[in-house]
Amino acid sequence: MNLFTVRCESLKVPEKNIKYCYAMSKMTVSNEEFHTDQYFTMQFVEFLEMIGRIALYKYQGTIVHQEPLAKKIEFVIDILFEVVGAHFKRNEVCIEEPDVSDEDIDY
Repeated sequence: MNLFTVRCESLKVPEKNIKYCYAMSKMTVSNEEFHTDQYFTMQFVEFLEMIGRIALYKYQGTIVHQEPLAKKIEFVIDILFEVVGAHFKRNEVCIEEPDVSDEDIDY
């Protein structure tokens, strides 16, 4: 969470909302009495979900709001890469829509 709050001021998301995204991204802790450390660490899948939640919040009510979630996540990842180091660059992803044949419609 420190990456999003302290080091990433260019994200321009209030700390309160970042904490909310963090909390909502966390999975249920089974046997929490013995595993309290899991509240303070993130698994990779939780980190990915947090990026998605921040992307949804950040672009809510903006022009980018009309873009698909994948595009919003790309913008947030670009901001995170600027913070981590300028030598990191996201690879462009080309998403192609599958062709729909007449046979597929019958199912």
